[in-house]
Amino acid sequence: MLQIGPVQLNLWTFLFTALNVLVVMWLLSRFLFKPVSEILEKRERAVRETLEAAKRQQDQATSLLREYEGKMAAAEAQAQEIVSKALHDAERLREERLQAAATEAEKLLDRARREIGEEKEKALRELREEAVELALMAASRVIGRQLSAADDRRLVSEFIGQLADMEERKVRALAVAEEGRNGQTAGDKVEGQ
Repeated sequence: MLQIGPVQLNLWTFLFTALNVLVVMWLLSRFLFKPVSEILEKRERAVRETLEAAKRQQDQATSLLREYEGKMAAAEAQAQEIVSKALHDAERLREERLQAAATEAEKLLDRARREIGEEKEKALRELREEAVELALMAASRVIGRQLSAADDRRLVSEFIGQLADMEERKVRALAVAEEGRNGQTAGDKVEGQ
């Protein structure tokens, strides 16, 4: 036994105790610490893998979100382009139709003006021819016989009647011309719209 100060130390007890501690440490290490540390390492590895998988999934979700947002922006731009093109095409078509309608209206107006002018000239020509015929008829009657006062009155009455017929035809020709002008005015209104 060894005595160091107030403590007594037995060498054999110390060696058995140290040996027991070493054996217990070895047994604990072999059967407790090692399996527990392996379990803890497996658990740590599983947590790390789960965190890495979550990070990958988050990165993938972020990537998909960006891709989706890009596709949505592209789809919106394409839709806007389609709408813009449709509006442009509709405006162009409207302009073409307005131009075609204006051209057609102008052709109709020109034809109506031409027809009115021709009818007017025809009516005036007929009136002149009838006036000449009446004057020639009146002159031949006057020259052909001696007229009495009754004959004068009767001849003047006939001449006035023929002039009235001629005036009536003139009024009808002017009415036709006026109707043509009214049709032209209606055509101008359609063209203005």
